[in-house]
Amino acid sequence: MYVNAFRSENDRHKEYRAWLDDVINGFQAYAVADFVINGFLRVVTNPRAYKEPAPIDTALEFADHVRNQPHAIVVAPGERHWQIFSALCEGAGAVGKLVPDAYLAALAIEHGCEFVTCDGDFGKFPGLRWRHPLK
Repeated sequence: MYVNAFRSENDRHKEYRAWLDDVINGFQAYAVADFVINGFLRVVTNPRAYKEPAPIDTALEFADHVRNQPHAIVVAPGERHWQIFSALCEGAGAVGKLVPDAYLAALAIEHGCEFVTCDGDFGKFPGLRWRHPLK
């Protein structure tokens, strides 16, 4: 498949949707965090982000579908989370928007998960296995 490298990430919506559909409708286990679901709901229902934001019932229905598949594993901070999180914040000099990224990186490390994201900032966290969803 040819992908124009000069297109913005926003122009790749159909590719990301296909990737997510494969994950949700597949058989391989995947992890999901309520912290991420909450962020999704905050963004897609925000009238400052979209001319026509998603109605909360539609957004919640989608979030429920992602979160509650039989092969979805809901992960939450455990006993080691704060220690990992603190070390990642200090090691990466995390401030501002990197702090919630460090939280998610710590969650993935604690649970032995590979983190899938389009945000290259996650490369700043040592010990985190991560990749872009379309690569």
